[in-house]
Amino acid sequence: MRGSKKHDDRFIFLSGMCSHPLGYAEAFANAAAEHGDLITLQGDVLCGGPFRKWSYDFPAIAKRIDAVLAAAGIESRDLTLIGYSQGAEIAERLAARYPQKFTRVILMSSPIVPSPDRLRSIDAAVFMAGTLESQSNMRAGRQLLVQAHIPVTFLPIPGARHGQFGATPDATMAGALAWLDENAPAPVTPGDLVR
Repeated sequence: MRGSKKHDDRFIFLSGMCSHPLGYAEAFANAAAEHGDLITLQGDVLCGGPFRKWSYDFPAIAKRIDAVLAAAGIESRDLTLIGYSQGAEIAERLAARYPQKFTRVILMSSPIVPSPDRLRSIDAAVFMAGTLESQSNMRAGRQLLVQAHIPVTFLPIPGARHGQFGATPDATMAGALAWLDENAPAPVTPGDLVR
């Protein structure tokens, strides 16, 4: 989805286990479009029907991301990974392996506690979880990143159970994207003067 060049952000959305990313992308399409371009990537292991989950073949997933970016004519730098559930775990591990490419993350309802060791190179992180599900992993991860001096916040997803975006997904994601824009350093582009 092509969005505004006002912020010129680039987002890669990774959905959860045995899900489909289209419904999620449509739920926050306006918020994403206000900030930049959004690409949704489906898992690489069939669950049945149109639904998929993720393998842990990170080089293959990274190559898929590069291929779709190239096909869309989008630069493969300063990318924000947005992951939900298993997609959040995959996003965190991709950020750890490819820090030069993935500089910000939004992790929602991850099955693991986010690690400052894996996220030490990111510019900023937003952790999220629904108000009708356990928030313990995301809140614990936030505390660990705060202690490691990594810019991070926790934002609840109002009225959401696991796998849901709640009643106001656009407003919820607009808040997360705005927090990243306000708290992550501006990316340095190749033409910028660096002193």
